[in-house]
Amino acid sequence: MNPAEVEFLYLPVFYWGAFVLWLYRHNLSSLFHPFREKIGPRKLWSELLDLDLLSPRQAALRPNDRGQLLPYAGYLLVAAALSLSWAVPGFPSGWYYLAVAQAISALALTMATVRHLGRPPRRSYVDVLRHPRLGSRVRHIPPPPKAAAETESESKPKPRLRFFNVSLKNGTVVSTPSYPEKQAFVAALVHSLEAANPEFAWIQFLFVKSDHGPALVRLKNSLRGAKAEIERPSVDLVSGEERTKRELKRDFYNKADSRMNKVDEMVTKPLVTLAIQGMWVSSKEGASVDALPFDHCTDEHDSLAVFQYRDPRMLRELVERRMVTDIGEYLDRYTKSRLEPPSFLVTPEGLRSYVHIPLGEAAESLRSISGGSSAKGYTRVKVREDAEEDPEPDSGQRSDISSRFAALASVPEMEKVLEDGSIQPLDHLASTAVRTFELLYGDGHTEFLFSSETVEDMREYAQLLDSVYGELNLEAAEKVPGFLRELPRALGLRP
Repeated sequence: MNPAEVEFLYLPVFYWGAFVLWLYRHNLSSLFHPFREKIGPRKLWSELLDLDLLSPRQAALRPNDRGQLLPYAGYLLVAAALSLSWAVPGFPSGWYYLAVAQAISALALTMATVRHLGRPPRRSYVDVLRHPRLGSRVRHIPPPPKAAAETESESKPKPRLRFFNVSLKNGTVVSTPSYPEKQAFVAALVHSLEAANPEFAWIQFLFVKSDHGPALVRLKNSLRGAKAEIERPSVDLVSGEERTKRELKRDFYNKADSRMNKVDEMVTKPLVTLAIQGMWVSSKEGASVDALPFDHCTDEHDSLAVFQYRDPRMLRELVERRMVTDIGEYLDRYTKSRLEPPSFLVTPEGLRSYVHIPLGEAAESLRSISGGSSAKGYTRVKVREDAEEDPEPDSGQRSDISSRFAALASVPEMEKVLEDGSIQPLDHLASTAVRTFELLYGDGHTEFLFSSETVEDMREYAQLLDSVYGELNLEAAEKVPGFLRELPRALGLRP
């Protein structure tokens, strides 16, 4: 028996390789860069330990992740049993029976491979992407910290924690979605939080000025090339006849011109990269992050959607206020096997749709926020003893800001939503430093938090908000929300 017969008739390796290459043919780089979550009680425990959120007794109880290996063991056992089925007495002697057995064995190995590498990439020129699906934000999380403790424990936390980010549902990167009503989105968001009433919710809006001009030019060129490729007839390999491609009748082709026009508009305007991410802790049935009104943020090209994760490495991303600022990779692959970018582009006017303080009648109906005096009232910032040291502020900046994090002590009371002219300074919300606008909900109360990468930029941020809403009543805030200290107990990690 020659080696080729052994390879094809008694081993599943050839069939396995063929199946994997066929599944991932639209983006072979996925074979070397797995696109999946890293989940399990031990990984969550490691993140909490590294963030110093565990007590000494909790740190000594290290959960095990044996359950994560069981599916792979099952696939391998099935594959081995099928591959060796020829050794069973009575197995048919025909070569084609051997080939079928090895092909079925390779299917089990392929299922294990897909579990490890993640869902195979989609083909090019598709109109929509499947949803729900694993979002691309997980591709940008650095490796988890290495745990220090070695004590094993059979304690298993309850799966009540979900992380999420919000991005373009179909990955149409030229889309700049916004909420249909001006200055109303945050009120709608808080109202949804009150209705769902989770134990805790943390929503971050991170934004920064960006310049994606070269990437947008490349995107327009690739759209033009993709359109020409779709218009070029395909040739039947058997008859030699030319046939029109089915993509000619699809939205990807029909909307190519409008999307190239949108690119022309985006190149001539200042742009802001916006990331929306957070965490959700709830034990109530039906209280899901999907209830948040992000799907109402749309434009003519795409809409927003929520992508949920169980990967505990997202916790550090939230605490460190990290966002993906460079989305050029996702602009370049739009006409290929595309993914939605973890962050998306908006105009300065569009950013106002997400970053504002709820005012007027909509704010009065919210039970979880506390109102304060009318605009232009006096304010005082409480400074922590351990606040960061910083040089004297420039003139015109708020001298009472001495921390990178500031919480809004009370929402200004205004009877009506501000006019467009009054909120025009919010067009300058974005800076070259990453700034955040955050909502923290817990115990029926909503807090608003602002932060920046430096204390100096935080002062400029606060000064800009003051020019719109009057001098805000801000208090110095902690980097880590207080609820995270209770997270181990809520998840069942406390002994």
